[in-house]
Amino acid sequence: MTKELQQNIVNEKWEEITLSDKDLPEAPKLSNKIEEKAFEEKYLKRVELFKHKTEDLIKKFLDFKDEYLRIKEEYAEGRIAKSSNNWLYYGWLLLLVILEIPTNYTTINNILHKPIIALFGTIAFGGLLVLIAHFHGKFFKQLKFIIQTPDMETSVHIQSRKMQIFIFILSLIGLGVLFYILYYIRLQYYKDILGGELSDDMLENTKLFTKVLTLMAINGVIYILGVIASYIHADPIPGYQETYKNMEKFKKKIRKEYDKLIKELSRIEVRYKDKR
Repeated sequence: MTKELQQNIVNEKWEEITLSDKDLPEAPKLSNKIEEKAFEEKYLKRVELFKHKTEDLIKKFLDFKDEYLRIKEEYAEGRIAKSSNNWLYYGWLLLLVILEIPTNYTTINNILHKPIIALFGTIAFGGLLVLIAHFHGKFFKQLKFIIQTPDMETSVHIQSRKMQIFIFILSLIGLGVLFYILYYIRLQYYKDILGGELSDDMLENTKLFTKVLTLMAINGVIYILGVIASYIHADPIPGYQETYKNMEKFKKKIRKEYDKLIKELSRIEVRYKDKR
C-alpha cells in the first residue's frame, strides 16, 4: 500500500488519495517482544505525529479541492484553471516597477532631498502603480463573467461581486491620487528650476506643462502595460485561479510531510532488519 500511495503522489493523482489509516504502513513485527513493543511505539508515534501535523492541512486542501471542482463543473465547463505561478508575469511586473526609478526618482528626490528615502519612495510609488494595474487587469478580464453570471454562488474563498466592485472603485480613486501627487511634485520640480514661480511667458509655461504631461504619459504607459499583462495572466472566472493555487499549495505541504514520514519509517524498518 505504501508504494502504491507514493506512486500516486508522484503521478499527482491526488484526487484518488485520502491518506486514511489503511494507507499508512503498519508497524514491523519482531521476534523479541521487548524490541517489538519499543519499535511499535516509536513507529506508531511517528504516524500519529504525521496525522496531527497534517489534519488541518488535509481539511483545508479538501475544502479548496471541493470548491475548485464545483467551479470547474458549474462555470468552467471542465476547463482547468490558469496557473497563477507564472514567473514571467511577476518578472514583468518587477521590470515595470524598476522602470519607475529613472522616470520619477529625480522628481521625488527634489522634494525629499534625501536620495535613499527618495529611492524607496520611488519604488513604493511604482509598486502601488503596478499593484493597481494588476487589480484592474484582473477585474477587466473577469468583468464579462461578473455581468453574465450574477447568480454565481460564492464562498469564503471567493470575493463577493460587491466586494470586487468596491475594490475596483477604491483602486481607481487610489490611481487618481497617485497621478495627482505625481503631477503636483513634478510641477513643483519645474517651478523650483524657474525660481519658485511660473513664467509670465505663456510659451514657457506651455513647455513646462508639456514636460509635466510627458512624465504623466510615461507613467500612464507603465500602468497600461501592467493592466495588459494582468489581463493576459488572469483567469476569466473570479476565484477559480486562487482556489486552484491554494489547493496546490496545501497539496505540496501534505506531500512534503508525507515524504518525511516515509523516510523516517524507512529508517525504522532498516533498524528492524538489522536487529531481526
